[in-house]
Amino acid sequence: MPRSLALHAAARTRMSTRSFASAYGENDDRWRIDERRGLFLVADASGPTYGGYYAPFGVDPGLAALAEALDGDGGEDRLRAALWAANSTMRAMEDRQEEVRKAVLQRNGEDRLHASLEAADAVRDRQRWPHRVFSHHATSCTALHAWGENRMSVAQVGVCRVYRIRGRTIEQLLRDHNLRTALEEQGYPTDLLPETKQISTRMLGHLQGPEQIDPRTVEVEPGDCFVLCTDGLWSSLAEERIRDIVVETTPSPADVAEALLRAVQGPDADDTTVVVIVAR
Repeated sequence: MPRSLALHAAARTRMSTRSFASAYGENDDRWRIDERRGLFLVADASGPTYGGYYAPFGVDPGLAALAEALDGDGGEDRLRAALWAANSTMRAMEDRQEEVRKAVLQRNGEDRLHASLEAADAVRDRQRWPHRVFSHHATSCTALHAWGENRMSVAQVGVCRVYRIRGRTIEQLLRDHNLRTALEEQGYPTDLLPETKQISTRMLGHLQGPEQIDPRTVEVEPGDCFVLCTDGLWSSLAEERIRDIVVETTPSPADVAEALLRAVQGPDADDTTVVVIVAR
């Protein structure tokens, strides 16, 4: 069924200057606007930091698999299946890398550093990743899928967020999969551990089953604004500040995205990516 509302979208991203990735000119955040499929997403593929940079070799093939799986009907089930397709693609790459690592260790002894680099080389797209680096195959991801007349399904894994701003009300549409939420659910105090908000407890590539992907469907109304963002944004700006920037800057999604990035500028800023969607 065709939509009666038009969706206008824009994305902006900025690379941190203090991350391991920046030394290679890399931003481990990703975004996608696919108007044909009605797909909008952000992903944060930041990996381990011990011993050097771990490049997210699996994230781009995984997100491509997600988009391809959305061809056809929409809805929560289709979106969840699409994220599971991304998870399966990334997991297959990691399994292949681990097979090579074990084979190199068996052949050359206990030089684990060499084995890890050899294994990463086995799955590396050398045109995309010219540098020899360690690698990983996991990411946080939040995706929106527009379908039906005026419906939007959202699915989340990890610590990327989506907010809906309607009038002067802002709502985080899905809960975070982070250590803070896990501790709260078990009744533990979290006020002394603010950093637990950014420690993800679920990642695409490491899921146990599709039931670990949280979906939700909402009706879209004229003037609604959706902000998808990585933790570089929401860890720096309170919800009320995000809402005020949106209210002051809409209806232009590009202006909203640029204003949000300007608000988190600073020497300590993380990689920050936003996708802004405005319904008219």
